[in-house]
Amino acid sequence: MEAWLSASNHQELKEAVLRDERVLALTLEPGTPAAALIGLTLSEVNMPAGTLIALVSREAEVIVPWGATVLAEGDRLTIIGEPVGLRMLGQRFKRRQSIEE
Repeated sequence: MEAWLSASNHQELKEAVLRDERVLALTLEPGTPAAALIGLTLSEVNMPAGTLIALVSREAEVIVPWGATVLAEGDRLTIIGEPVGLRMLGQRFKRRQSIEE
């Protein structure tokens, strides 16, 4: 409940409503493993089975992405799915970000 009340924007509220083990938030920052996604279209991203990039937060905009959406530096991805697939993504990108970040 505290996460719901402290949400500062629409995306944070959506993430708070979803259960933590089914959501991974990943920010595409230079110098991090996630930087490898910058410039790729969604269809080029190799996602584990049972996972989906549901939202892309870019500056003040929230985008519902589709295959041709190009990922950009600074994008915050909201990834939903099966816990096993999300753990794989967390390991691949090494820095799992909690929803509270």
